[in-house]
Amino acid sequence: MTRPPFLSGGIWPIHPYPLPDELLSSWMVRIARAYGVQPYSFWRQLAGISQFRALDEQVSPGVLEVLYRGTGINPLQIRAMTLASFAEFGLLRNDNHPVIPFCPKCLTIPVPFYRRAWCLEFVTICAIHQVELQTTCPACGALIRFEHVQVNQSLATCHNCGFDFATTAASTYEPSDQLATVLVHQTYLACQLETGSAHL
Repeated sequence: MTRPPFLSGGIWPIHPYPLPDELLSSWMVRIARAYGVQPYSFWRQLAGISQFRALDEQVSPGVLEVLYRGTGINPLQIRAMTLASFAEFGLLRNDNHPVIPFCPKCLTIPVPFYRRAWCLEFVTICAIHQVELQTTCPACGALIRFEHVQVNQSLATCHNCGFDFATTAASTYEPSDQLATVLVHQTYLACQLETGSAHL
C-alpha cells in the first residue's frame, strides 16, 4: 500500500489523540480533517476503507495496524472505541441505518466529537448537561453523518443542510430524583455492557 505523500514513513506528524469515550469513526474523521482532507479520500488511500460507517461495529486487523503504526495508540485502546462490546446485546440504535445521536451542548467545545455511549438505545439524556439527545438534524431531519461534513466546517455541522448542531434548542431537564435515577441507570448499564458482565 502506498503511503500518502502528506504523511511521514513512521508516526504521522499530526495525529489527534482520542478523546474520552470517543467513537472510533469520530476520531478517524478528526485525523483526516487535521490534514485538510475529506475522510473518505484519506482513509481509502491509506487503508482501503470504503464502508466508513461499518468501522464502528467492527474494525479489521489491517485498519488497526495502520492506526497503531501511524498514531502509536495501542490496538486494544483503538478496538475499545468501537461498539463491539455493545452490539452483542442488541441495544444499539441501528435499525436499518446506523443512528448517531448528539448532545448539542457537548458539541459547543472547540474540538467537537461524538461519543460511543450516545449510540446506546437506552441512553436518551446527556449525563453531563441533562439535555435530551438528538437523533437527527433539527433543521432538515437528516441522519447525522459527520464523515461527510466539509473540512472547512465544524464537525458539529449537518452535512445535508449546514445547520450548526451546537445551536440546537434541546430540552433541558430540571434536577429531580427521577432524572437522577435515569442517569444512574444509564451509566450503570453502559458500564455493565462495557465489561461484558450485564445481566439483562
